[in-house]
Amino acid sequence: MKVELPKPISANRLFKNKARGRGRTEAYNTWRWQAKAMIQDQKPICKPNGPVRVFFAIGEKGLRKDSDGDNLLKCLLDALVENGILTDDNRQFVRGVGMEWVEGKEGATAHITPAESPANPR
Repeated sequence: MKVELPKPISANRLFKNKARGRGRTEAYNTWRWQAKAMIQDQKPICKPNGPVRVFFAIGEKGLRKDSDGDNLLKCLLDALVENGILTDDNRQFVRGVGMEWVEGKEGATAHITPAESPANPR
C-alpha cells in the first residue's frame, strides 16, 4: 500500500509547554488537518491485516538542509494511525520503519508492506 503525505514537520515543532503539561502546536494541528485531507482524497484501502514495515520516501524540497530524518518520522507515523491506515505504531503492529531522502520531491510517500513479505527479510 502506498500513501502520500504532506511535507513533514520536525518532532521539535509538534508540542509546546502549557500551564498544565504539553499540547500540540498550531503548526502541528495545521499539518494534521492537511494530512487528513490528503489521505481522504486518496481513498486508501483498509488497514493491513497483521504487522507491517513502513518505508518513507521523504522529499527534500521545502525542508531545511539540516533536517534530521528521524525527527520527521513521528508526525508521519501518527498521521497513518490517526487516519485509520495503521492500527497503531507500536512494535506489535509496526515491525520496521525506514526512510530515504528524495531530491526534488515535496512531501512524503509511505510504503506499507506486510512484515513477513519477501521484500523485507529479517
